[in-house]
Amino acid sequence: SILNNILDYSKIESGQLAQEQKPFLIQEVLDEIYNLFLPVAQEKSLQIVPAIDRSLPNVMGDKQVLNQILINLFSNALKFTHEGYIRLCAEKIKNDSQGITLRFSIEDTGIGIAESAQDKIFQHFTQADSSITRRYGGTGLGLAITKQIIEHLGGQVVCQSEEGKGTTFWFELTYPVATELPDQAETKQFAAKNQSLDILLVEDTPINQAVTKGLLESDGHVVSIADDGFTALSMHNDHDYDLILMDIHLPDMDGVETTRRIRQHPKAEKAQIKVIALTASVAQHEVDNYLKAGMDGVLAKPIQYDELQKILQQQGSQTDMTTDSSDDMLDITLLKQHQSMLGEESLQELLKQFKLQADSLLSDLEKHMQEQDFNSLTHKAHTLAGASANFGFKSLQQLSKQLENDAQQPNGKDIAGQIEELNKVHQISNEKLEQTFSL
Repeated sequence: SILNNILDYSKIESGQLAQEQKPFLIQEVLDEIYNLFLPVAQEKSLQIVPAIDRSLPNVMGDKQVLNQILINLFSNALKFTHEGYIRLCAEKIKNDSQGITLRFSIEDTGIGIAESAQDKIFQHFTQADSSITRRYGGTGLGLAITKQIIEHLGGQVVCQSEEGKGTTFWFELTYPVATELPDQAETKQFAAKNQSLDILLVEDTPINQAVTKGLLESDGHVVSIADDGFTALSMHNDHDYDLILMDIHLPDMDGVETTRRIRQHPKAEKAQIKVIALTASVAQHEVDNYLKAGMDGVLAKPIQYDELQKILQQQGSQTDMTTDSSDDMLDITLLKQHQSMLGEESLQELLKQFKLQADSLLSDLEKHMQEQDFNSLTHKAHTLAGASANFGFKSLQQLSKQLENDAQQPNGKDIAGQIEELNKVHQISNEKLEQTFSL
């Protein structure tokens, strides 16, 4: 409330801000922020992209004070961001005899702040301009309080922004490394929620394997890969996995049949392993078939990081996870998510591989069309649709899916025309990628 903001500001200025000195988990604070704001972000169709160093140690300090700083900054980002993403980052800057220095940053793709207004935003009762107050409300105290708290803790806060493109707030704080553990009950609860899982990924496309494996490993999970259903059954029999992520369209034996056979395993604990379908085919009748086959949930391609995290955190509940995007040709949000989670260099390499794969598949489509080999054409179109979805090439995915469907009953369909259109869209999509997404 306005009154509480004013009281908080008065306490800080008079040096009355009381602090506890207790051991706490940095990761726990950040995960609480993620879970707190995720429902609101989803309502606005925004992505929250965490980029957190999971090796950060326990520290001594006031957990609630750090929580309040992050809440103030994150709520500010959420208020002024209408599309795109908000990235939450924590990383170690140095570790010496004074303690561990951490940098926290919150980056958004919101409305941004004019350069002329950036000096004013940390002043109390001040916002970037009067129109902000009229449109968004607020007292203009949130950032002033945040700055005062951070400086009271011996740190600094910096704003970097470009109007119309977004804003990043970052701050650095130094904490003593804790020599004792946080409360045991809190630690057990956190560990249960953030445990490293041993995951079997059943996926036949190398690029899809690399993307999904990269996302999972960046979050601390161990990933093994099976290229087909028979290999998956063998690996599942020989090793105790925590979870199976199962692509539906696999060579020889599809994901539905593979799941049915898993459910028939003579050992109950193996028969009951959680299996999540990975597919771009999420019509209700298709989802019903997956669940009837014994799958525990459905995760729609292209995989969104926050939806994947929900799946990993849930225990035994059936879940239908579908995702949507807003851009007509490219899903920039998805690409930025991949850049954040996989790293710029890895994403560049994967996009190069995707372009080579797409060029090869388009060449194969033309060849199969000339040979009137519609079975092979259907398979190649399906592969192209799946790979395109993984990298947010929305139009290419949709056209490939349409070609896949039409090639199954080609009479009266302009298959050659569709392939020609696919080539054009592939070229335009790559040009747009270079223009709008800096890699």
